[in-house]
Amino acid sequence: MPLVSVVMANHNGERFLRSAIDSVLSQTYKDFEFILVDDGSSDGSRDIIAQYALYDKRLISVHLDHCGLVKALNYGCELARGYFVARLDSDDIAKSDRLETQVAYMLANPAIALVGGAIECIDTFGNMLFIMKWPGRTDGLHDYLLLDCHISHTTVMFRKDVFDEIGGYHAAYADAEDYDLFLRMSDNHLVDNIPRILCQYRLHPDQVSASRGSQQIISGIGARFAARARRSFKTEPRWNKDVVSREDLIEKGINPGRIDSMIREYSEYSSYSDGWRWKKKKFCELPHYVA
Repeated sequence: MPLVSVVMANHNGERFLRSAIDSVLSQTYKDFEFILVDDGSSDGSRDIIAQYALYDKRLISVHLDHCGLVKALNYGCELARGYFVARLDSDDIAKSDRLETQVAYMLANPAIALVGGAIECIDTFGNMLFIMKWPGRTDGLHDYLLLDCHISHTTVMFRKDVFDEIGGYHAAYADAEDYDLFLRMSDNHLVDNIPRILCQYRLHPDQVSASRGSQQIISGIGARFAARARRSFKTEPRWNKDVVSREDLIEKGINPGRIDSMIREYSEYSSYSDGWRWKKKKFCELPHYVA
């Protein structure tokens, strides 16, 4: 049984899929299984996956009818046999020593349930835009998470038993399902970021943050609202729809002007080509500051 399961979900991602798969299969750490869930792609993704599966038996290909990212990820994680689960998005690139670095960290820190790391943000063509060095546990990550998502989903490695314990990804927080997971995992467990660059994170117009930014903001607000309720020993909110909506938030007493302001601010700083909204954060290192 492998120690690590790498889980990737893909939907019509053939443009960047090969580079993502290559980055997993070329890891310096070798003891892993690679579960690649294709979520009903209609492009050439399935053929690409089949070609790789022929020559590397670590790759376990799963094909689903299109069901959405949350269900695809939960399905992949349910199949995972590893003690640790590592995530990577199908448009990103893992550094070659990413798994080796995180396995060593997790084995040395048994109290940590999830660890992420720094990312090198690149454009569609692979050109470096900037680096995000997210805060670690000793830098106040637990508190930062109640303000915004300060962990990059594509970099995380978590303990499978903790993931199962908290019920995996929740569909109610679509487009911010990762943020909600981090908040729930940090309710009763320690999470961390290491300052090392683990992945190249690709900014492009088809990613969730660019194409569904409004829902991501709404789901993020809902996830924070729910986290504050849990941590105050109050009843966790129930939403009227399958996915938290603007109306749900207003019903819970959240100022509609504040919601709209956050969505407007997000849209003003969400350009994938010039650095995106992260350029405003203090954890961002622009190219001319990078050694």
